[in-house]
Amino acid sequence: MSGKQSSTFNPLTSTIGLKVAMAVSGVLLALFVLQHMAGNLQVFLGREEYNEYAHFMQSLGEIKWAARLGLLGLLALHVGSAVMLVQRNREARPNAYQADRKNKASSAAGRSMALSGLVILFFVIYHLLHFTVGAVHADCFGMVDPNGHHDVYNNFVHSLS
Repeated sequence: MSGKQSSTFNPLTSTIGLKVAMAVSGVLLALFVLQHMAGNLQVFLGREEYNEYAHFMQSLGEIKWAARLGLLGLLALHVGSAVMLVQRNREARPNAYQADRKNKASSAAGRSMALSGLVILFFVIYHLLHFTVGAVHADCFGMVDPNGHHDVYNNFVHSLS
């Protein structure tokens, strides 16, 4: 056998391992978005039901913070994997092709994935500032419903109207 082979395999540093980590973290983040959307569809049940749902979600305490930290970890894994894969791709071909290269094997969605990721990141930041922190559209944020809970329904409806 010629060449030197490594006897250890680290899935988080191999290219395939990074692609798997990026795919799994992306699927888990997408599942969270679908669950979040399903919860927010309860707004169509009315003010009382939606505010009760929001109050329940806020009362989860440590579970809520563990989920938030888990989502942050998934995001870090997803972005970190992407950065490492892009770096490896650039290192593999440091000089650009001489002729015009047609993207025959890639789709427009694949070529614009970094841009769409940034758009989603900025939306998430805005969403958190709006609905969690109250730094955006603060006029609707501090209202209280008749049950003494934060009036999330009013914030949601007025913000989107």
